[in-house]
Amino acid sequence: MYRLILLLCATGLLLCNLSAQSIDSSLNAYNNKYPQEKIHIHFDKDTYLPGETIWMKAYLLSDGRPSSVSKNLYFDWTDADGRLFLHSVSPISEGGASSYFKIPSWVKNGVIHIKVYTEWMLNFDNAYLFNKDIPVLMPAEGNISLPEKLQTTISFFPEGGDLVNGVSSILAFEALNQHNKPSFVSGVIKSAKSIIIDSFHTIYNGMGTLRFKPMTGEHYIAYWNDETGELHTTPLPDAKANGLVIQADPYSNDQVHYRLEKSADASKLFKIIVIGTIDQKVVYRNSLNLVNSIAEANMNTTGFPSGVLQLTAFDGDMSPLAERVVFINNQKAYAKIQMKKESVSLNKRAKNEISIEIPDSLVTNLSISVTDAGLGYDSSSNIFSDLLIAGDLKGVIPDAASFLTNSANTNEHLNLLLLTHGWRKFNWETVVSGEFPDLKYARDAGFLSIKGEIKNGTNLDNQDSMALLLVSRDRKKNLLKLPVHEDGKFGQNGLFFYDSVQVVYRFNHVAKLNNNAQISIYSDLLPALTPAKADEPSFSWMKVPDVILEKEMNGSLIEIHDNSTPSAAMSYVVTPQTDSLGKNSESAAHYLNTMFVDLRFPATLKENAPQGDGRLAAYKVNSFAVRSNVNVTLDGTPVAMDDLKSVNMKEVLFIKFLPKTNQKGLPTLAITSRQALDQANILDNKTGFAVIKGYTPVREFYQQKYDENKTDDYKATDFRSTLYWNPKFRLDKSHRKMSFVFYNNDISNKIRIVVEGMNQDGKLCRMEEIIK
Repeated sequence: MYRLILLLCATGLLLCNLSAQSIDSSLNAYNNKYPQEKIHIHFDKDTYLPGETIWMKAYLLSDGRPSSVSKNLYFDWTDADGRLFLHSVSPISEGGASSYFKIPSWVKNGVIHIKVYTEWMLNFDNAYLFNKDIPVLMPAEGNISLPEKLQTTISFFPEGGDLVNGVSSILAFEALNQHNKPSFVSGVIKSAKSIIIDSFHTIYNGMGTLRFKPMTGEHYIAYWNDETGELHTTPLPDAKANGLVIQADPYSNDQVHYRLEKSADASKLFKIIVIGTIDQKVVYRNSLNLVNSIAEANMNTTGFPSGVLQLTAFDGDMSPLAERVVFINNQKAYAKIQMKKESVSLNKRAKNEISIEIPDSLVTNLSISVTDAGLGYDSSSNIFSDLLIAGDLKGVIPDAASFLTNSANTNEHLNLLLLTHGWRKFNWETVVSGEFPDLKYARDAGFLSIKGEIKNGTNLDNQDSMALLLVSRDRKKNLLKLPVHEDGKFGQNGLFFYDSVQVVYRFNHVAKLNNNAQISIYSDLLPALTPAKADEPSFSWMKVPDVILEKEMNGSLIEIHDNSTPSAAMSYVVTPQTDSLGKNSESAAHYLNTMFVDLRFPATLKENAPQGDGRLAAYKVNSFAVRSNVNVTLDGTPVAMDDLKSVNMKEVLFIKFLPKTNQKGLPTLAITSRQALDQANILDNKTGFAVIKGYTPVREFYQQKYDENKTDDYKATDFRSTLYWNPKFRLDKSHRKMSFVFYNNDISNKIRIVVEGMNQDGKLCRMEEIIK
């Protein structure tokens, strides 16, 4: 008999282990199919004036690394009435994307709202999209309105998900006003017979707990007072007749202690499997026997990554019974960077130089903002709190950054937060079954795509094709020849262009287009989502800073200076053909350098461009190059050697030397490609045309410079509140230490520097320093 009992126990344990292993493989498959993305935005500062430009850098994390799930990031800007200001899109590279927004000078209500998301994120709960209200300083209205009456609500959250009759457990609560700001409350729990069971009050940021043991047949009501003393009543969640409760202590010294307790009549529960997951990956499993209805264990978290740990208790059939989340605050998510003040001066218009260094060779992408510290600033959230906490929890988290400080109460406050906020949940039944639902939105196949469809065509087959001539704003042309499928659809992924392109198209078998035929050509970029209304911002000035007061004009505070310039890195069209030329092929750039040794060709277009030529603003000046003595064109469009490196000589039809047309001009080497004939054919025999939008045009922060040797006593005219902004500060093995330079304005005597970013392993970094 004894051996039989041992055999049965061993068999049960084996089945449990097999079930746990099945969950491992199922969850891995689920994670591969449904990876999650989290977003943090680094803004240049925390509050703005009408007319100012908001500069920002987005960081996307997925599975603990820079996200490679999406290629396009969307930004929706709205006002307090839900009116859409702008819907923009930026390309994502190495888990980052930069953008900007110029606040309209006529904005009202002192706040604007930004929603940021990828198309992939729309497949899941929209509560995890990035949302933020940004304060805009407005002059005081003549009529002072009466203070708004606060409306407080309270929500109760049983630890583990449910109250269970006869089992004592933690009951957490959160009190918020109508603007989702924390509110202080206090009250008592009463039974239906008005017997006081216990009292409660908020402990931190509107949250608190009490220990509560519901009894069979009873119903309970919370009687509580808000900050004004007004009395409210709220019924408590009903308790389950039987079940399991999971309780967990806060993380401490690489240990998490948890306890399981079942109700007396849950007779079928005797063996419980506990699974722990972080970022949809199993990091912990344990099998426990309930003895006298109770089991407990210490979980060693030494090998765990930082983040929100989801603990789920299953019965023997692998049905989930209770869940609890714990934050593993082991500092493993942080990357180290060093900041050194090479030269610092708070004199007006003084030059400052700061260096940033990484201790290893990992590629590290950073964004850097330098602002007038007299502005005041909002430290309630940062890259740590957004990507490690807020990105995994539902609802607004006031002062989220405070939960990751080194204060004595940090773990207690974190515990309150996790007890009162929902988290990223996956359906365990779906995971175990392996029958995953289809999604509405696919992953981005590339950066931009142009797609099209022929409707009501006749007898379409594999001999049909569509030629597309893409003409960009700077008049550059690219030719695509795409097969048309039998369903009439055609398309090209992997394009990359800013602003918009005009598409001239030609169908090779026009006779198949009857009178009812329609051709549509479009981009795969998303339209704006339903606009969100801006609410109360989380930060406001108690006193208007001097650097802002200087901008007052006729009772209005408006920024009239545009501290931005067209981006030097903005390329308009990139062909999707990225294959190398081949070992037996020669580029046009190499051919010209070899055959015309006496000519000095422009390395970049702007090298030979006259000042103020807006068409050529997309090209960077190479100040170190020898001045060229000839211009180069390709099919009539000015090009440089950088452009010709990707042009195969097999595609060149002929080269012609054209003498200069005036004394100040340069001669031109005119290259005509074989593609030019195809382009001319499309233009002469076009079927139609369309305009396709691409990425939002890029602008860059204007870096003000002053003459260091000039010591005149300037009249104060420089009142920039953002002194420096760089969203693309990149360190790597070859450049472990780099410096940046900025110049003070005419009034700041205290400067704030914020550096945020992440490395190629997904480790996060942040530094903040006040220079005064």
